[in-house]
Amino acid sequence: MSGFRYRLEVLLRLARVRLSQQRREMAELLAEILPLEKALQRIREHLVACDRELLLRARQGVRGDELQQLVLDRQRQEDNLSRLLERRELLEERDRQLKERIEGTSRRIKVLEKQRQEKWQEYQKDLARREQALIDDVVLSRKAREALLERRGGSEAER
Repeated sequence: MSGFRYRLEVLLRLARVRLSQQRREMAELLAEILPLEKALQRIREHLVACDRELLLRARQGVRGDELQQLVLDRQRQEDNLSRLLERRELLEERDRQLKERIEGTSRRIKVLEKQRQEKWQEYQKDLARREQALIDDVVLSRKAREALLERRGGSEAER
């Protein structure tokens, strides 16, 4: 008798490897998103500080070149903010797609594992049936032998 073999075992292993790779990708993506969020927060704080500085200087009176410098600094920060927000949108889209792929792969693994379990149970039942058939054959052989011996013993006694 050969042992249990699940014919889709290779697909199950590949799906598990794929899930591990996707989880690594997710970790890398998160490692990219976290610093981006911190940078966005710093830029927002810098913009608030620029606004305060502009208000303060406007009240006190400011020279044109200083005002222009403050406005240019604020504009650079807004440009940086825009670029980082676009980058974050791209990363969030990648995150969404990756989550969908992970969910799909996880579902596939569940289905394959369930099928494997069902095939294992079928194999166990078939193995039990074969064992029972073998036991039945042995018992029948013994009874047939005993009956044959009884007939021989009875026919020898008659002689």
